[in-house]
Amino acid sequence: MAVLNWRAPVIQVSKLDQNGKPDNNWLTFPESVRNSSRLNTDPGNETIAEDEDGGIVDSFRTKGRSVFETTIFVKKGDVKQIEDTDGIVAGNFAVRWAPKDAATTGVKGRQMLKTSVSVVETWSSDEGSRLTYTFSGLVPGAGKRIVEEYQPEPTPPSDGGGTDG
Repeated sequence: MAVLNWRAPVIQVSKLDQNGKPDNNWLTFPESVRNSSRLNTDPGNETIAEDEDGGIVDSFRTKGRSVFETTIFVKKGDVKQIEDTDGIVAGNFAVRWAPKDAATTGVKGRQMLKTSVSVVETWSSDEGSRLTYTFSGLVPGAGKRIVEEYQPEPTPPSDGGGTDG
């Protein structure tokens, strides 16, 4: 049993409906390339007001940005989880990820409620085909961009495409 909530997450995506909510048709990604799944955040820009002596009179920071990225293998018979046109994906998606061991301590799973998505396809003779999905967090309308106490119900990817079904 793991102590940390790391390694090989279960990753699921759902297209947003016309109300900006996940349509609850969560698709499970097939296994990710080792060490490719990561959440990157930045703290936002800081503006500082200084006095003549260089002391800080006041400051404020803009909201940070969040990006979740993962790379998956493309295997024989697989279908794309998210359709794109030259790397651009139409519409917005929710993405969630959770450790395979739901009993780990700390955050059980996380989800970004509204993202724009891009995908990059790569190929090499020693690694084959791969798809790198980038989910850029958007302001969801209400609440946080990242929900930290999501309780996952992970399902393993199905053979030949990784979709639930």
